[in-house]
Amino acid sequence: MADDDPELRLRSGAVIPRRALRMSAGTASGPGGQHVNRSNTAVELRVRLDDLPISPAERVLLRDRLARRIGRDGDLRVEASSERSQLRNRRSAERRLLALVDAALAVDPEREPTRPSRSARARARADRERAQARRAGRRWSPDTDG
Repeated sequence: MADDDPELRLRSGAVIPRRALRMSAGTASGPGGQHVNRSNTAVELRVRLDDLPISPAERVLLRDRLARRIGRDGDLRVEASSERSQLRNRRSAERRLLALVDAALAVDPEREPTRPSRSARARARADRERAQARRAGRRWSPDTDG
């Protein structure tokens, strides 16, 4: 995403229109002296989940995975205050919003079993015991008349 790009594109290709975003600015906390105390450089972006161009199933997934970032009003909230410029903080918040939504919508990969199941271990054990018995049947021992 370029800094002057008019659209915010999700990994799925869906575009979040900038007009759906609501921005508010305030003073940031932390070091910075008089500049940080007097300048409204910290940015808070809000977007209603209903305004996002995603399916209802994806909306439910977002509500579930991002529940701590969604207020009672249904707004997804992202903050940025690390930069000294309001514009850079806004761009940072937009990138953070895209990353957050993309990560929440990512499909978890199918889990591959990392060790044999109990029944697979039991089958392997039975196969070993059968093979041992077969080999033991071939061995000659002095106490058998053979």
